[in-house]
Amino acid sequence: MEQTNRMVNAGWQVDLGEGKRVEVELEHSRFWVALGPPLSAEVWIKGIAGHVDFRVIVQRTDDGLEISLDRGPGPLRSWPEDNPRMGVRVDPANRSGVAYVRRGERAIEIWSCDFPL
Repeated sequence: MEQTNRMVNAGWQVDLGEGKRVEVELEHSRFWVALGPPLSAEVWIKGIAGHVDFRVIVQRTDDGLEISLDRGPGPLRSWPEDNPRMGVRVDPANRSGVAYVRRGERAIEIWSCDFPL
């Protein structure tokens, strides 16, 4: 990828109807995305350390959100059971949340902490 000093700025707003809306802003080499309910996101980040592509998936859960990381589809690329995940569980009644890191579908929690909202 050729590096330049040129600034790139762009913005898009897409109304999908029924309250579903997507907003995207691009500034130089970073982008910002806002997804209204019930939308989730999947982002491919290519060429990490010049060699590896990762897929980052952001999903809504019943009580917050979860971010998972994998190498994409295919038997040689994915981590079907042990892919790393980070998440937040929100407790609106107590105005608090729990951040956690876990691996796999079996929810083996590696780390968690409480925080105020």
